[in-house]
Order: sequence, then structure tokens, then C-alpha cells
Amino acid sequence: MRAPAAVEGGGEGAASGASFSARRTSVDLKGDLVAQERAAKVTWALAEGERLNVQDVAEFVGLTRTGAYRMMHKLARAIPITIDATGRWVRMDKLAPEAAPTLTKRVRRYPQR
Repeated sequence: MRAPAAVEGGGEGAASGASFSARRTSVDLKGDLVAQERAAKVTWALAEGERLNVQDVAEFVGLTRTGAYRMMHKLARAIPITIDATGRWVRMDKLAPEAAPTLTKRVRRYPQR
């Protein structure tokens, strides 16, 4: 069993201002990840305040864009994340108030009998 890979940039992460793409692991383990591990990596990045588009997610965990899109929608069913106005996935508590999704009243298309 291998020891966890060190994070490039000294491990300071978001506190150092390092970009998401710069904080990759030094050992490429993307092919060895199972679905739960991919979801955990992305969830952790979102919990740290990252804003990720589908391409970022795909490159980060070694999926196709379609696979990353599907995984993000499945994650959105379980954790409070959404897509902001720029097309990036973000924690709902990190959205600006004017960008937060709103609920609208459902309108019936057909009159009731």
C-alpha cells in the first residue's frame, strides 16, 4: 500500500492562494479511483470553497466531461451544491444572494375540471 501523495505547493491549499489546478497530487492515481473516491475528492474541494466547472472535475478525477457532469448531478442530490451564473459548481452557502436559485410557483397548464 502506498503512502498518501504530497500536495504540490507545500500543502497550504486555498490559504496560500494556489489555484485548483496547481494543487494536484504528485502521484497520478486517477485510474485507480473508484466512484466513491472520486466523489469524495470533489466534495472535499467544494467544501474548501473551490468553484469547479465540469472540465475541472473531469481532469481532477480522471473522467470524461459526460462522466463528470453525471457525477456532479448525483452529488447535487446529496449535498447542497449548485451551478452559479458562470457555469461553475459551488456550495450553495458560497453563492452571492442575488445569484441564489429561487423557487417559483408551479403554474398549471390545463384548467381543472
